[in-house]
Amino acid sequence: MMRKVWLALALSMFFGVATAQLLDQGDSGSKAAGACLSSRALTEATATISGRVWFAPCCDCSGTGDVSGLDSTGVGSDCSLGGDDDDDDGGAGSPGCCSCVPVGDELASRVLQLGDDDDGGDSCGSGATGIGGVIVHLFDEDENLVDSQVTSLTGTFSFRDLAAGTYQVMIDDLTLSPGLVPVLDFDGVETPDSAVVSVASGEVAEGVDFGFAGCAPGTGTIGYWKNHPEAWPEEVIVVGEVTYSKDEAIALMGRPGRGDKTYDLFKQLVAAKLNVAVGNPGSCVAATIAAADEWLVAYPVGSGVRGSSTAWATGGPLHAILDDYNNGLLCAFHRD
Repeated sequence: MMRKVWLALALSMFFGVATAQLLDQGDSGSKAAGACLSSRALTEATATISGRVWFAPCCDCSGTGDVSGLDSTGVGSDCSLGGDDDDDDGGAGSPGCCSCVPVGDELASRVLQLGDDDDGGDSCGSGATGIGGVIVHLFDEDENLVDSQVTSLTGTFSFRDLAAGTYQVMIDDLTLSPGLVPVLDFDGVETPDSAVVSVASGEVAEGVDFGFAGCAPGTGTIGYWKNHPEAWPEEVIVVGEVTYSKDEAIALMGRPGRGDKTYDLFKQLVAAKLNVAVGNPGSCVAATIAAADEWLVAYPVGSGVRGSSTAWATGGPLHAILDDYNNGLLCAFHRD
């Protein structure tokens, strides 16, 4: 009898079927096979809630940060929170969608067309940049914390393996850059930092997005900050726990590294700090900036770190992220 039970369990493991029904086994074998099936059923029944936190650099002509009157042309119509997506598909539109333009002299130079896709689909937020580094919490109906995540560099988050039920998705607004205006929320911007979502067994709830807008000048590269001292928000900057005057920092930014990677990281870090200081979203690089500062404390500017060194194995990835940020590839747009 015991031999038949072990054979049943072995076949069940290899073929994933209830082989116990084919063999004459006792009660203990039936319970083992039943436990296997229950585990598989639970996996199939789990739900997922996913979304994105994004930023669109919208502003009115006066530069006051009021986005309530902007449409896809930048003037005139009401861009009220909770309006029609105006995609000409006969649908009711997506709540909170609006079209915005960046700050600048030529408002029509780069219209984001949020929620105005003209193809019968919903593209709200498709023209915006994801905000990385934002903490997102998930609570159940009894307000118990289920899970917490940090958004990816593209602003995405996903809560998986959830039981059916109603949940509250809440973002930690302390991890957002100040001055952002909520323009889209899954269940309405009356609660701009949270959304209530109900999921059935096996359901995947996508598009639980949080969209924000605000005035931002856009990021500048090393070359921009080196050649525009008048744009610096401060006369001094602290890098690697060393305080540099603006003139000293600019001189180092223009100095060839000649293989010394400390100069390369110094230049990207200065540019990134200035980009955040002038009002660009910086949550996606806050941790990288802190890590780069620590790296330059351990390896000061001019200490001769080479690209093949162990030190640059940790410094190189920081340099790459800061370079992407300064070129407008992460959570902030590049200035035109």
